[in-house]
Amino acid sequence: MNFRKLSPDDLRNQWHTAVEQAGKRLILAPGCSIPNDTADLEMQRLLKVIGA
Repeated sequence: MNFRKLSPDDLRNQWHTAVEQAGKRLILAPGCSIPNDTADLEMQRLLKVIGA
């Protein structure tokens, strides 16, 4: 929920933790694990950080 305020390293750490816990069941998408009001630039930043 607070990904907008996290540093790239913190985002990356949370991503790795989520993948470890959820495995292939993790859905990273607006309305699932990202707020619906996520701006395109915020989403692009997130995707860049996690390497998607």
